[in-house]
Amino acid sequence: YTLKLLAAEFGPLMTSEEVARVLKFPTVPALRAALRRKRLALSPMDMPGRKQHLFATEEVAHCVDSCQRKALYPDDAGDESLGKETAM
Repeated sequence: YTLKLLAAEFGPLMTSEEVARVLKFPTVPALRAALRRKRLALSPMDMPGRKQHLFATEEVAHCVDSCQRKALYPDDAGDESLGKETAM
């Protein structure tokens, strides 16, 4: 469901600005800091000729869904990193 909504609005790829807005980061540098600290299970894609990073919308949707599950079911949260899951 989340993927369908995000894909309809952003298409298959999202910019750092779009990801920051969807994940409610106050700024793009705050998003980048979270990525550097491995707090998000997102991998930016480098595209030749592009200065900014792009993210797969499907991966962003998975991160949103994972965070929502952790908020609703904290006992089943697994890894404390946003969007990351541990094998049980």
